[in-house]
Parts: sequence; C-alpha cells; structure tokens
Amino acid sequence: MKEFKITIKASGAHAHLSDADVEALFGEGEVLNNVRFLGDGRSGQYLSDKKVKIVTEKGSRMLSVLGPTRKETQVELSYTEARSLGLRPPVSDSGVLEGTLGCTLVGPVGEITKDRGVMVARRHIHLNEGQAEEAGFADGDYIKVRIEGERALIFDNVLVRYGKGGTVMHIDFDEMNAAGLQGDAVGYAFKD
Repeated sequence: MKEFKITIKASGAHAHLSDADVEALFGEGEVLNNVRFLGDGRSGQYLSDKKVKIVTEKGSRMLSVLGPTRKETQVELSYTEARSLGLRPPVSDSGVLEGTLGCTLVGPVGEITKDRGVMVARRHIHLNEGQAEEAGFADGDYIKVRIEGERALIFDNVLVRYGKGGTVMHIDFDEMNAAGLQGDAVGYAFKD
C-alpha cells in the first residue's frame, strides 16, 4: 500500500459571504479585507477583518468570515458547534448547498436570513494534479488518511480535490480532537 504524506489543519466555525450579504451585514460599499492568508496563500483564501453572529432559537455564536466572497453565503460548523446552537446540519462539500440548513446572520448594521447554507464540511484534501497523480488519486476520489500517535486512527471518506493551495487535509476541531492532534499535524493518505 503506497502512502502520501500530508499536512492536516483544522478549521473552526466560519462563514463565507456573498458580496450582497457583506453589504447587507456591514454596510454599503463594505468589502472583506485580508488579515492573513490561509495556509501558504496559494489558494487565495484568507481570514478577513469581519465577524458575523449566527443566531438560532437556542443561542448564538460569533463566526470568522473568510474571503474572498463567494457566489452564495455558507456557514461551516463542527457537529459540536452546531449542537450548541440546536442545529443538526448535514455533511456537505463546500459550495454544495442543496439540502443544507438555513440560518440568521447578524452583522453590525444588518441581519439576513438564509434558507440554506449551514453545513458540516466534508473532510477533504487539496492536491495539485501532479501530486494526485503521483499518489494515485484523482479529483473526486474518496481515500483514507492514517494518523499515528496515542489516539491513532484512520479517517475514511476523505474527498480529494484538485486545487491551487498547498498539500493539506482540512478537518474540523471535532475530528482534530478525536485524533489527539495539535497544530499542523501529519497524516498518511492512501487508497485501498
């Protein structure tokens, strides 16, 4: 069995906003300003200077807003974060909003209610086409990633996505904690 070494990073609760929703929440003419790039910056994604609040009947929490803006607004939570808000969103791929939950988002100057967009993001790895070919993976494949250590485990159903960013696996903090990982961790991706 051939394995491909990969960096693992966890992300907390966050939102991706459309241009129209940025203006509705923060004011006319407002834009997302880059505080710092995510990863090595090649993907173009960044932590913005904006935060929004997701509000449910059970509670609320602040969300970091990631940029750049998207065609449609979405919110990514872990199961633990979602349960604390009384939500049970489906697992979905980023950008695939069909069947996801709605929510209310509140910013400093406005509030919006969306009928979809709340999800638990599917665990996935980003590879460029050459790396994927070297590893024997194709865009859209589902693979496994083995984690070593005191809480060793194998993540199954990890989606392979071609991208411009570095070689990285994205998981949420529930998954990071289950494996006992901290900071930038290492895993070994493989296919059966």
